[in-house]
Amino acid sequence: LSWDIPNIECERFPAYVRQHRMPDDLRLTDCTTAAQVHGRRGRAQVSRDDNAYLSVALIVAGTEQLDYGDGRVIVLPTGAFTLWDSTKPLTFTTSADLRQISLMLPHEMLLQRLPQARELVGRPISGLQGAGGLFADHLTSLLRRLPEMSGPAQEQAVGLAVDLLGLCLREQ
Repeated sequence: LSWDIPNIECERFPAYVRQHRMPDDLRLTDCTTAAQVHGRRGRAQVSRDDNAYLSVALIVAGTEQLDYGDGRVIVLPTGAFTLWDSTKPLTFTTSADLRQISLMLPHEMLLQRLPQARELVGRPISGLQGAGGLFADHLTSLLRRLPEMSGPAQEQAVGLAVDLLGLCLREQ
């Protein structure tokens, strides 16, 4: 996805990103930052992308502020996650010590399983207990174990993550 990330004055970009691409255009991303990073997805960036995603951002360490451009601004602490829509503008600011795991799901896939998903964009959910904790644990484990798994096993494990996400979102 396209982002506008202003130049950061340092010797090297202070973030590390590893992304796993899976069948059906699913993506699982692990991102860490060593410095505060600010970025935005405005109309220009949104219009450059062909695919539409509903994505989960799980904060494993640090904090992240998300500004949805419609008056909603949330701050996600360690252990929290939320859903965001790649077809809408979004601005983010990370803490200097962020680690975030993102699960990018094509709109159609998530909306088939959870038709009201768009209405749940921008609601912070605790990943420290209950169904949210189960989802966060599964997503963290999935990121670690995905390279060891065959394609069919990856698809089933990601399907479980989507089912757990649906459980969390239905409880909102």
